[in-house]
Amino acid sequence: MLGLPAAFQKLSQVDLEGYPRRTEAGIGALAVACGLSPEPELARFRSCRDFLGVAQRAPAAADLLAQVTESVTLVAPLIVELVATYSGDGLKGFGFLTQGRPSGPLPANLAGLLSGTLQMHLTGGGRTDEAELLADVFRLAFPNLGGLAGHSPLSQGMIVGVVPAADALTLKVYFNTRLDPSGNHRERVASILARCGLADDGLYDLLYAGNDGARFHGVGIDLDGDGCRRAKIYVRLNRAALLPALEKLATHLQPDMAAAARGILNPVLELIEATKSEAQVDEVELAAALCSDAPATAKVTLFFAGDRTADADLTTLDTYLQGLGYPAHGLDAAVKALAENAHRAVAQRYPLHGVGIEVPVASRPKINVYLQPVL
Repeated sequence: MLGLPAAFQKLSQVDLEGYPRRTEAGIGALAVACGLSPEPELARFRSCRDFLGVAQRAPAAADLLAQVTESVTLVAPLIVELVATYSGDGLKGFGFLTQGRPSGPLPANLAGLLSGTLQMHLTGGGRTDEAELLADVFRLAFPNLGGLAGHSPLSQGMIVGVVPAADALTLKVYFNTRLDPSGNHRERVASILARCGLADDGLYDLLYAGNDGARFHGVGIDLDGDGCRRAKIYVRLNRAALLPALEKLATHLQPDMAAAARGILNPVLELIEATKSEAQVDEVELAAALCSDAPATAKVTLFFAGDRTADADLTTLDTYLQGLGYPAHGLDAAVKALAENAHRAVAQRYPLHGVGIEVPVASRPKINVYLQPVL
């Protein structure tokens, strides 16, 4: 954690006023790359930002660090991460992720983010039963919400993903269930999946309990109104532990070794080799995605350090995407927009934050590229 003098110095250098402009420029670029008119998508983003960015006023902070945190978050823009999704024959869509505006105690932040998400979902024409599902899963994820008051307001407890889809919104909501130590964690995760009409088929133990050093990172659910229930179990691993864990997951999902290699292992290894960089961090993410009407899939995400990534890493990623038959010009335009005033950035100095792969889904893997406006 930064000391207070260093923290003040950093904050004074951040281009907070330009952050919303960079974010909107990046969204506009991705909309155009997806064949969409940018203005309606920007209007929709601003509406979502109004719902999800409500500051939670807290009682007067007792210590200086808490006062600094509160004063900064109340004036800071809503921090988001953009996601570009490639599948089929090209860039199929985009979305954004946020954990809201963490300005009050963590329980208030989480409750406020849930409230804003529900309002956004229902106002946008979302189904009532899906709103009920979200509220139920929130209660299952945090059975002792008030007990989280001792955590930092900045703790990542819930992330909301918004994906524009025609005239509606697809929501992807992620819960850090390990924040709340109440009860048996394995049973809590199983209860969340059961509420979605799913079962983990041993994946909790395979991904988490059965992997030394694995850190449980969350449970995600999709709200998309198409009748299919989707959920994901995420863990974080050191890079050296990824391949053994992935091999176990691949043979669990596809017991035939040849099929597991072709459909899961080989595409992931190709991504790792093709995007190799000193800018990548040692921590990687491994997940299993469950669906009520389709086989489970594996997801792997590699991350880039915000202060070490450069144009060369984007060029390498472009080459990889083009090798899959995916055009990369839309991604380049978004990165350029998000990198405005990068010379003033002190935290996220380059927009490329991560690249993820989901397999097996089709003849070509599904690729997610995660972008953050410079900050």
